[in-house]
Amino acid sequence: MRIFWIVAKTAVSGLILFVVFRSVSAEALSSRIGAMDAGPVAAAVLVNLFQSGLGAYRWRVISGRIFSGLRFAVLLRFWLIGQFLSQALPSTIGGDGIRIWMLYRHGVSIRDATHSVVADRVSGMLVLLLLVASTLPFHAGVIPDHMARLTLQLVAAAGLGGFVGLLALASPLGLGLNRFRPTRIVRDLAHTLLDVLGRSRSAVGVFVIAFVVQVLSVLAIYLLAIGLKLPVGFWSLLILVPPMQLLSMVPISIAGWGLREGLMVTVLGFVGVPADGALVLSVFYGLSLVLASLPGGPLLVVNRSEASPPAGEPAGDPA
Repeated sequence: MRIFWIVAKTAVSGLILFVVFRSVSAEALSSRIGAMDAGPVAAAVLVNLFQSGLGAYRWRVISGRIFSGLRFAVLLRFWLIGQFLSQALPSTIGGDGIRIWMLYRHGVSIRDATHSVVADRVSGMLVLLLLVASTLPFHAGVIPDHMARLTLQLVAAAGLGGFVGLLALASPLGLGLNRFRPTRIVRDLAHTLLDVLGRSRSAVGVFVIAFVVQVLSVLAIYLLAIGLKLPVGFWSLLILVPPMQLLSMVPISIAGWGLREGLMVTVLGFVGVPADGALVLSVFYGLSLVLASLPGGPLLVVNRSEASPPAGEPAGDPA
């Protein structure tokens, strides 16, 4: 089943990339790349590296509400390995699954490991949804297609509604779900999310970091646009990139490849960016994410050589 899933995702990525590249002339792509300014492109890679470290710190803050005993350096290593497997390799498990497994190997329970990774993922997605929702009033000025705007409104409403519904399971309304093990597990997760993202003092910090991470993504794309001399401003990207990031998270392709390119060409076309420029921008953004994830490669080799701690042994140095 895992092999089937990875083949299917690869096929989706390949098909969309084939269609998008076929719609743009090779001469236009070559000319666009040849005129590129390498300075802003290098800066975009550095922004993605910083963003990765900031994302790891967000995970550390969240994890501190769920378990203790692991230093930030250890969590940063796990984060970078997860990023590497998510971006640089067509992993069948994915970076999130690897993070859970490595936490478990270091003495954290499966329950706590899973909750910390899910809470981290949910915090990022929630901020992304809030960004999309907060920029909806400005969509009419940059997205002329009514159906496209309506789709984004429905996606934002469904996402925020789903999050509220999940948290509602932690209220007395969800007590009846304790009778069944699967729903009891989900309700337990809802309690953790409510504690981490709603009740703790660290919740504000988590959301601020998640917001900065999203803005850094926009900044990286803006720097690449400058390097490619594309006619698009930071404000337009701040409105358009979050919806693209949200839709590209749908797990039907390899690390968003193909899906991201199709969205970038379509959406940036609304603000006058040529298809060849948008395509090169998307590909270079994907490559910058891969480059920023490469530090996780050597760390993965080192991590695989480590033996699991004996049962009952502390899971690392105190934080």
